[in-house]
Amino acid sequence: MTGIPDKQSNLHSVGSRVWLRDLEHGWVRGEVLRLHEDGKLIVKMENGTEESFDESEIPLQNPGERGVEDMITLTYLNEPGVLWNLKVRYQQDDIYTYTGSILIAVNPFTPMPHLYGTHMMEQYKDALQGELSPHAYAIADASYKQMITNRKSQAILVSGESGAGKTETSKHIMQYLAWLGGELDRSTIEKDRNIEQKILESNPLLEAFGNAKTVRNDNSSRFGKFTEIQFDQNGRISGAAIRTYLLERSRVVSVLDPERNYHIFYQICDGASEEERKAWNLREAKDFSYLSSSSCFELDGVNNAEEYIKTRHAMDIVGIPRETQECVFKAVVAVLHLGNIVFEAVDDDESKVASIGEESLCTAASLLGVPVEGLRKILTTRTRKTVDGPIISPINVDAAINTRDSFAKTLYSRTFDWLVECINKSIGQDPSPSSLIGVLDIYGFEEFARNDFEQFCINFANEKLQQHFNQHVFKMEQKEYEDEGIEWSYIEFVDNQDVLDIIEGSGSNRSKISGILDLLDESCKFPRFTHKDFSQKLYSSDFISKSNRFFKPRLSETEFAIQHYAGKVQYDTLNFLEKNKDFIVFEHQELLSQSTEEFVCLLFPHEEASGTQASVKFSSVSSRFGKQLSELMLSLQEMEPHYIRCIKPNKDGVPMEFDNSSVLQQLRCGGVLEAVRISCAGYPSKRTYEEFYDHFWMMCLDAGDLEEKELSKYVIDKHLPQKDTQFGKSRVFLRAGGMAELEKKRMDLQNSSATIIQAYVKSWLAETYYMKAKSSILKIQSNWRSYIAQRELNRRKRENAAITIQSKYRSYQARRRLLSVIHAVETIQRAYRSYVHAKALEARKRDLASLKIQSEWRGYLARKEYQGYLRVVVLAQSLWRAKMSRAEVARRRMEARESGKLMKDKEALESKLEKLRVISETVTNQRNDLRKQLKEEKAAKEKIQSEMLAQISEANQKASRLEMMLSAANENHRTETEKLKERLSKAAHDHQQEKDLLLQEHQKKEQALVEQNKHFEGIKSQLLKSSEELKGKISELEAQLEKSMAQRDKAMEEAQIASGLQGQGAVMGTPMSGHLVMSKPALSGESYKDVKKPRSPYAREHISDMDRRQREILAKQQQLLREQRIADQELLMSALKADLGFQEKRPVAAIVVFRSFVHWKVIQQDKGTIFERVSEAIGRQIEACPDDNRKLGYWLTNTCALFYLMQRHTKPAGTAGENGITARLRLSGQQAAKGLLATAASYLTRSPIKPGDGPDASAHGGTNGLSVQFEARYPALLFKQRLGVFVQEIFPGLRDNMKKEISGQLGICMNMSNTHGGRSAARRASKNPHDHENEHLLPWREILKSFTSLLDVLKEDYVPHLLASKLMEQLFTIINVNLFNQLMLKRDCCSFSNGEYVKLGLGEVEQWLEKAGHEWVGNSWDSLSHLRQAVTFLVIHQKAKKSLDEIRKDLCPSLTVQQIYRLSTMYWDDRFGTESVSHEVLSELKIIMNSAGQQSQNHSFLLDEDSAIPFSAEELSRTYDGLNLLQSIRVPEPLQQSDDERKDRFQFLTKNLITPSV
Repeated sequence: MTGIPDKQSNLHSVGSRVWLRDLEHGWVRGEVLRLHEDGKLIVKMENGTEESFDESEIPLQNPGERGVEDMITLTYLNEPGVLWNLKVRYQQDDIYTYTGSILIAVNPFTPMPHLYGTHMMEQYKDALQGELSPHAYAIADASYKQMITNRKSQAILVSGESGAGKTETSKHIMQYLAWLGGELDRSTIEKDRNIEQKILESNPLLEAFGNAKTVRNDNSSRFGKFTEIQFDQNGRISGAAIRTYLLERSRVVSVLDPERNYHIFYQICDGASEEERKAWNLREAKDFSYLSSSSCFELDGVNNAEEYIKTRHAMDIVGIPRETQECVFKAVVAVLHLGNIVFEAVDDDESKVASIGEESLCTAASLLGVPVEGLRKILTTRTRKTVDGPIISPINVDAAINTRDSFAKTLYSRTFDWLVECINKSIGQDPSPSSLIGVLDIYGFEEFARNDFEQFCINFANEKLQQHFNQHVFKMEQKEYEDEGIEWSYIEFVDNQDVLDIIEGSGSNRSKISGILDLLDESCKFPRFTHKDFSQKLYSSDFISKSNRFFKPRLSETEFAIQHYAGKVQYDTLNFLEKNKDFIVFEHQELLSQSTEEFVCLLFPHEEASGTQASVKFSSVSSRFGKQLSELMLSLQEMEPHYIRCIKPNKDGVPMEFDNSSVLQQLRCGGVLEAVRISCAGYPSKRTYEEFYDHFWMMCLDAGDLEEKELSKYVIDKHLPQKDTQFGKSRVFLRAGGMAELEKKRMDLQNSSATIIQAYVKSWLAETYYMKAKSSILKIQSNWRSYIAQRELNRRKRENAAITIQSKYRSYQARRRLLSVIHAVETIQRAYRSYVHAKALEARKRDLASLKIQSEWRGYLARKEYQGYLRVVVLAQSLWRAKMSRAEVARRRMEARESGKLMKDKEALESKLEKLRVISETVTNQRNDLRKQLKEEKAAKEKIQSEMLAQISEANQKASRLEMMLSAANENHRTETEKLKERLSKAAHDHQQEKDLLLQEHQKKEQALVEQNKHFEGIKSQLLKSSEELKGKISELEAQLEKSMAQRDKAMEEAQIASGLQGQGAVMGTPMSGHLVMSKPALSGESYKDVKKPRSPYAREHISDMDRRQREILAKQQQLLREQRIADQELLMSALKADLGFQEKRPVAAIVVFRSFVHWKVIQQDKGTIFERVSEAIGRQIEACPDDNRKLGYWLTNTCALFYLMQRHTKPAGTAGENGITARLRLSGQQAAKGLLATAASYLTRSPIKPGDGPDASAHGGTNGLSVQFEARYPALLFKQRLGVFVQEIFPGLRDNMKKEISGQLGICMNMSNTHGGRSAARRASKNPHDHENEHLLPWREILKSFTSLLDVLKEDYVPHLLASKLMEQLFTIINVNLFNQLMLKRDCCSFSNGEYVKLGLGEVEQWLEKAGHEWVGNSWDSLSHLRQAVTFLVIHQKAKKSLDEIRKDLCPSLTVQQIYRLSTMYWDDRFGTESVSHEVLSELKIIMNSAGQQSQNHSFLLDEDSAIPFSAEELSRTYDGLNLLQSIRVPEPLQQSDDERKDRFQFLTKNLITPSV
């Protein structure tokens, strides 16, 4: 490797793995087979061939098959080691790698959204560099922290060749800085987001105007960009600015095939609307001369029309008005039309615009707003100003073409500069920022087959940046040595100042020696100077030609070569002079400054020229570029630099392909290998003492019990006594080759140990084989003897079996003969018995038929006799009733004549009416019951019918059988039946004659009865008429009575208001309207204020003194009650400030508040003062103790219980209560019975009377045992909602307090393996395993100790199991998210040892959860599913044998594909050195991640915390089911009063709360 020493002598041995140079692949693998006699090594290559090499030609390979995150830690720091490390990490999608402080980014050529976004920004915020995996965010965060800490501006230099991903990396850095600047102050986040959006939207705008397709990249930046993000003193973004360098102007007029011109030209041609195309005379891209020189017009995967819309949108975001956008695009289209202007020669020194170019000339003039002839003149003539006046002279065709192209380049470059200026104005620059972070997106080192002026300038800029880079790397290396406190000497490094000297010259202004750029500017000032003259001038310069960095090719007189830091580059001077010239033609300036387009005038402001001034002002591109570069370097020297080197893995832009040769060239060009060389010049091998001991522990087994630092010194002194080694504060530093020598001795020691182990293993295997062979022989012999004995046994068994079969057969024959005889006897017996039974059955049936006929005849005679008797009785009753009716009619006529009888009839009718009404209600209820019974009976009937049908069908079958049996009997009785029918018909005839006589006599009596009924109906109608009149009078009396009673009620209400009773009603929330009206709305506050003093409302009425005195006493009692209620409420408010505790697991505070609401009857009222006071008191208690879990748990239980009571025992208010005359009459009767004072006294101690209540029913006593439910008004419902809010405030408070308490221990849990891992931990564990285990489990036990304390608090406060389990589940989810994200972000955590340590901690957690009980912790163990499955993956063996299906379904069913892939690539075995999953599994995971279905999902592999409330109001309303909160409790001590008159005010708590149904 060039520039990197390989001090590896005497390190190679047989079996060593080495690297071999290869022309195609750069480096390939090999293995040392043997040592040759001449000292050379015989190496076997990968293709199987063998070759001999010197030791210096074959660097050693690094141990292991996985890469490292920081290549400075490689054991063998050499060129192939660096290349191999990048390749291995790239194949695992680890595109970022550190080389010290330098970040190397390899372009993946595929979207990787899981590596970017807010979820990753949050992880890298405030993380130390190196703590997490390498990332562009880590560099941005480090620069931001250094800016804040040191108050010094920072610079992030992003470099690389075209297509390496510089622009994308710069975008990610600016996104992170904008996000970080907005995180500090959320009040300015909109401003920061606006700046961020404008900065990011400026990228596609600048890419459209400044990017083009090259041979290597479809979107190559053809300019340099330095983005300044400005910050104020508080670290907030205050502005931004963009600086650009060296736009490639020559690309506007000339493009090589298959490259393209700037993107904006193709976007306009394909994306402009029809109106724009017509106005601008647009054609297809192939019709424009500046674009048709290349055959490439389209890019794969890019739609020019869509990109045109995006460019328009970016201009809108930046703030460019639509009118100005039109002007910009018109200028761009004018450039295209200028290219289509064709010239033809008039003579040798004169030219004119050809006819085919006239259209383009007119269009360009129209778009630029200048006259056509004016444009024609400046393109075909040249004006020189003299003392005598201007001289106009024609120019030839070549000069005209050059003038046209120069005009087009100037127009486009000024348009680009105006866009940059417009973007800066839109973003908003801070004129005096406190500090800034600059992101430099600069072109990388370029070397093509033919290198022109652009490559020369680009490589010059890279030489400048490389010099700055070398100085910074050298400075960082020395600073590390000083921090570690080791002795060091000056490190030499290759300085490229000599290259810069021959390019830009050497010395001060007065004694400066001209360089290449100076000679180029000097040559451009001579009009007839050619590129050959310029080349000869370079060759003749002693300072340049004698430099060992400058070379003249042998076969060319117009080329030269320079040995750059990245290699030798040969340049062709053919276009140097033309591309360096940047003439400002005053004719162009004057013409365009007079344009009718304001935008064109803005690009070309008017400048006054003197009379003798030349028509052309010279200006060089190189001088302007050198000035800009000098300013950039001065700015970078004042900033703290950070470097990101972007690498293009292959030239085709294909994912997962790594071209070794291309990457090696980029590493050289990017200075990465130079940084490695500088590191190798000092102490390249740096290891912490623990890492050093973990790696070389087997080389100090005889050292005894020493600390890691002493053990490291022991290993160095024993095995490297002659080497220069330094021991710092925390690391050991080795010179180049020292680590390799130690590694070789370690390998030799392991090989010798392996040989001994193999010897013992082979001996054991041989002994095992002998014992197995001996055992097999003995087993064969035993089996043969067993076979002989078995064969003899089988023979004897067959002989015994034959004898047994013969005996069994003979027995079978004898038994068969006996059974046949028995069967014949039984058949004869069955036939005889059947015959006897048949004869007996026939005789019995005949007797039954005779009895049936006799019983039917006797029944007929008895029914006939009864029906005749019944007719006689009915006739006698009818006659008697007619006689009684006549007597009743006569009696009623006599009574009707009496006048006093009318009132009695009235009262009787009223009584009868009331009874009829009661009967009607009863009948209605009975009818409803009968309907219900009818439905039930109908259903039962249908069921019975179905059963009967089944029985009937069965009976029919039986009947059919019986009919056949009875047919014979019917024939015998038919003759006798006919005789009986004749006798019956004769008797019926006699009976009919007797019936006719009786009917005639009955009809006569009925006619007489009808006449009597008519007379009775007349009397009844008169009675009904008089009854209706009486009912009308009664109704009028009832209306008058109701009106007078309403007036009386109103008067009583006014009397209560006058005595101040209504104020008590507002406080108590109960109606105080008297004993006749049970529910009246309270008066408003204004009505209450209008009452100045008590005044009797009955002054105008005639009221007795007794009633007046009773009412005044009642008013005083109500006023006293109001004052008592106010005092009780104040006492309740003071009691809520204390801890009322619990009684029988019931929260006392909640029960007291709810029982007080019920007792004071405030739930049904529209005024809610008491609710507001209770709510404020609870809120103050919660706010006073945000960090006290004990208080929060206490109030969580009480608010839940109070919410439960309000939810279960209240309902929205419905219809009014009891009203009507019936209730008023009933209450009037009660008043008459008890008196006014008795009614008032009972009102003070009873709830409102409802139908069905006894006279002593109470809200806090009685024996009804009914369910409680009150009609709640709006204040009560609002208070219930506020209780739910309290629960939602307290629950997150407990969670956040616990999260703060365990957050510190969580970081230690995952880092224990890093802090105490490896062999050093094993060594301490071997001394005292119990102490080591306790030491590691200490953070887990501290966390569980905190959980135990929290659980004790929850149990002590009787928090419902639902809330406790949900709280525990959320807390363990936080642990799961935190530790799992650490696994995903820190590679050190994804080790086998760390998995075992975390598994031990999870075991402790599982034991704790089992001990705590499921009712308190719920499904907390399932909340750790991601962490448990990830740890299981880390500790299982033989991962490479696991298929993807086994991993996804068996091992990690909860993990996403991104998480499994991340875990697989981050895993490393620090104990046994085993590999992760197979490459096939990784390939399948990549395919799944890149599939269309996965692209639409979340790409993050990190988990997010869910801070939502994990329970609903419905679940909260069931928390106390099964616990009767309405039973009696003891009066709490704060509510007990010493005053005898008031000590019983809260005695209602000692009674069971039983209220009637509302």
